[in-house]
Amino acid sequence: MKIFRTVCMLGVVLALTACGSQRYFVVTEDYAVHIATSKPVVDPDADTITFEDENGDAVTLPRGDVKQMHSI
Repeated sequence: MKIFRTVCMLGVVLALTACGSQRYFVVTEDYAVHIATSKPVVDPDADTITFEDENGDAVTLPRGDVKQMHSI
């Protein structure tokens, strides 16, 4: 019974961890591909989209340059 509970708890922990690590696929007009590790933030005043990439760098793109953006 202890093994069953341990396996169930491990499953719950893994499921919760996966939920917190959503990534986003961003493709620009020149077909450059970015993988965002944080949810892209739209700044309507500056007309830009900002996110953190896989290297931990902040990336800011003009909204007009973004062709596609969706979660993966």
